[in-house]
Amino acid sequence: MPARQYQTEVVRAIAESYESGHTSPLVVAATGVGKNFIACKTITDIFDGPTMFLAHRSELIHQFCNACDRWVGQRPGVEMGDWRTWESPFNKPPIVASTIQTQLAGHGGEGRMHKFDRIRNLIIDEAHHATSPSYRRVIEFYRSRYRGLRVLG
Repeated sequence: MPARQYQTEVVRAIAESYESGHTSPLVVAATGVGKNFIACKTITDIFDGPTMFLAHRSELIHQFCNACDRWVGQRPGVEMGDWRTWESPFNKPPIVASTIQTQLAGHGGEGRMHKFDRIRNLIIDEAHHATSPSYRRVIEFYRSRYRGLRVLG
C-alpha cells in the first residue's frame, strides 16, 4: 500500500526533527489516519538498530505487530505477559513490541527491561501516558543504556 501524501510528510518531518537534534518528536493524529503505518515507515526509513514499540494494552501491541507484518515485512518479537522474545542470543528480532506493564514486572523491580539493553529506538503508542512515572522509568532506563536513544510518540 503506498503512503498517503500526509503520511509521507509526517515521516519527513520526523526525519527532519531528528536531523536537527531533537530526540523525542511527537506525532499527533486522529484515529484511522495510519499512525502504525507512520511508525513502520519510520522504522524502515529512519531508524537504525533495535527498536521497541511500547503500549499499555495488548490490543495495541497486536495492531502494531500486524502493521509490521504488512508494511515492514517482518513480525516483531513480542514481550508481553507469558510471551517472551530475546531468550536466545541467536534470536534477537530487530523490532520488539512490549507493554509497559511487562517492562516493569518482576526481577526485583527491574522488570524485563534488562533483556533489551541494545534498544536504540523507542516508539510509544498513546504518548500522553509517557509523562507517568512508569513510562518515565522505562524511558530513562533505555536512555541510560544508550544516550542517543530516539523516542517517537
